[in-house]
Amino acid sequence: MDTNVLLDPRNLRNLLRKCRNRQFKIKISPFALTEFIIKYAEYINRKRKELLSYPIISHPDPLNELLNGMMEGLVDVFIIKNEELSDFLKYINELQSEILWLSPSDVLIMASALADKECNGFMTLDKKILRSIRDPKSKIKEVFIRAGKYFYNEELEHISFN
Repeated sequence: MDTNVLLDPRNLRNLLRKCRNRQFKIKISPFALTEFIIKYAEYINRKRKELLSYPIISHPDPLNELLNGMMEGLVDVFIIKNEELSDFLKYINELQSEILWLSPSDVLIMASALADKECNGFMTLDKKILRSIRDPKSKIKEVFIRAGKYFYNEELEHISFN
């Protein structure tokens, strides 16, 4: 799962509800979790500044949503196992060399999803990545198809590669 999904508390809450109902589990790479923490700190600082100039309004908190999902067993942080390390490195090299516009953190997060044997897909709200997978010549799409992985939308539906 990509960081932008984690940072939207309403979307995350809805996703966790769907996981509960369908008995799915969300797997997050340590790279996505690290990026989430960095962006969450920026989010909190922005909210603090807003509170200085606006009345206090209760905002949904993405960290609480994520932690609640982890406590319920709906969210799991996965670590690359020894037997998956060579695949992980192969996917890093492939994504970096063929898709130059991906950020380093996106490369690590996607390579984690591709290498993890228990993970069957990747969820993102990143518009550039979503546009790319709709392109018939998309390298990202090609890598995911070869790995037997899917892209998912926020409704946990497969995104068609057509």
